[in-house]
Amino acid sequence: MFISFDPGGGGNPLAKIAAFIASVLILTVALMFSFVFFSVLAVAGVAAWIYLLWKTRAIRKRAREWVEAQKNTFENAQWPPESRDPGSRVIDGEAREVPDDPSVP
Repeated sequence: MFISFDPGGGGNPLAKIAAFIASVLILTVALMFSFVFFSVLAVAGVAAWIYLLWKTRAIRKRAREWVEAQKNTFENAQWPPESRDPGSRVIDGEAREVPDDPSVP
């Protein structure tokens, strides 16, 4: 049994040219549509980003002011603090108060 997948190679050359032109036109229209679609999508994304920045400008301003206030607080802080007990020690970041009497839990 022999199955031939050859379309025959013959046919009307005018029909082949018309099919080729139709294929090129369909491909061109599809590319133009996708270009317009993604351009509109990009413009909408930029517009949404600008809208978000505009609506959150007051929050961002308050956050910047808060950060500046915190910087000033820490820059003016005295280290080590005066209220620290001079007999206490901090070892490896862990602070423990050890009682003088071992029988006290």
